[in-house]
Amino acid sequence: MSNEGTDVKFQIGDETFAAHRCVLAARSAVFKAELFGPMKEGTTSVIGVDDIEPQVFKLLLSFIYSDSVMGIEEEDEHILWQHLLVAADRYDLQRLRIMSEKKLCRSIQSNTVVPILALAEQHRFGGLKDACLDFLNSPANLQVLMANGGLDELTSSCPAVLKELIAKLASLKFDDANSDTGVDAVPLVAASVPPSDIHQDFARLLQSGEGTDMTFQVGNETLKAHRCVLAARSSVFRNQLFSSAEGMAPSSVIRIDNMEPKVIELLLSFIYSDQMPEIKDTEGEEVTQQDDDMDVIWQHLLAAAGVYELQRLKLLCEDKLCGYINVSTVATILALAEQHHCQRLKETCLDFLESPANLHDVMATGGLEHLRNSCSSVLIDLIAKLAYVPKA
Repeated sequence: MSNEGTDVKFQIGDETFAAHRCVLAARSAVFKAELFGPMKEGTTSVIGVDDIEPQVFKLLLSFIYSDSVMGIEEEDEHILWQHLLVAADRYDLQRLRIMSEKKLCRSIQSNTVVPILALAEQHRFGGLKDACLDFLNSPANLQVLMANGGLDELTSSCPAVLKELIAKLASLKFDDANSDTGVDAVPLVAASVPPSDIHQDFARLLQSGEGTDMTFQVGNETLKAHRCVLAARSSVFRNQLFSSAEGMAPSSVIRIDNMEPKVIELLLSFIYSDQMPEIKDTEGEEVTQQDDDMDVIWQHLLAAAGVYELQRLKLLCEDKLCGYINVSTVATILALAEQHHCQRLKETCLDFLESPANLHDVMATGGLEHLRNSCSSVLIDLIAKLAYVPKA
């Protein structure tokens, strides 16, 4: 993770971790309250956290920024997942909590069940606790645990859970037919890890306007955003917001004169959510593909995606525009495709013009004249397309 644009630091033991307030607040209600609430530590340059290990906090930050957990080695991984589960619960990261519970359920064995069960009881992790009790519900597993002194550990660390274990065992019959020397596997809890919702968190961050630190001046309108988010998503924005000429500070205002405010709104929506933006009218209703001038909006958005090097958005706009190609639009869309190196969109336009009927209608409406004036090089490709004769 780059430290570019970070505005808060955490002191964890002897290590310091830099982060972005707006990202932490977008992902965790607890961080939001700490950093932007009434008791915010807004003027504190370094926030100390005493009860989390540096490696665990590093994994926590990694999840907050990526919505995934990477870098846990197999050796003693159950210990890290235990600490990470507690941290996820502390900072109200529900998806990480469920991920940690699932991981720990898979690591329940005779030598791990006691600390995991104690953890589940102390922090009220019901699913994990049930999985531990189900494991101990097996005579074979219980006998191994007793032989290793596991019940003595439970008695000292978490005696309350022994009552539930006794209740579980009350219905069992310890007879020769059911006892064996093997160790039974533990059934997994039914809860499933929910899909990633990080895009929703960042979309809400944009809508809230909380913690914004830069402004777009687009015509007479101003749009606010977060420098670190823009820089993370676009190398062009990174250069504009964090690079500067010698002796000059980077600007917190970007003036855009050649794009409509609506296009920049859609661009920002994609940057924060990584989803195809919804185009809505002035009353907030979603606009359908059949509405007038929709192709123009997607053309402008494609051009903006090209300017700010957002390749995924550019491809999404190409897909949209392929559905708008007709006699009245093909010339402008083809010129756009040529100018912004959109090969698939260009080929789709040329395929449309390969039809004699379509080409005749486009010529009648002045479409080829538009291409000659705006992007004459594409006419050579059209001629090659029309002259091509497939081999017999």
